Amino acid sequence: MKAYSIQYGIGTVKYAVNYHDGEKKHKDGSPFWDIATFGNIKKMKAFISSLEKSGYIHESLVPSEQRYPKCNRVAEEIATGVLRSIYARRNEFISEEPYSQQGVLELVISKLEKQV
Repeated sequence: MKAYSIQYGIGTVKYAVNYHDGEKKHKDGSPFWDIATFGNIKKMKAFISSLEKSGYIHESLVPSEQRYPKCNRVAEEIATGVLRSIYARRNEFISEEPYSQQGVLELVISKLEKQV
């Protein structure tokens, strides 16, 4: 997917436009972003309009699943593992003492203290 992003005030550069054509990649498979620098906002806007005519869209409009597929997959696996471990242990925390008399957080703390 063709995308671009804009950065302002990087060192001595007033405007920087990073753009990815959807094809170029680094050796590790991550996308390669080209960069164009400008000292004049009119030239930057003209460059952006030429990018948009070529089919580029602003990075904020690209769904995160398409921008960072590997990161999303890893985060999903971590979250799934954490939720599975919490779900597997929830009965252990609630079944022994009635949680209506004691808060769930206090139950968790007391269970953890017993384990230590």
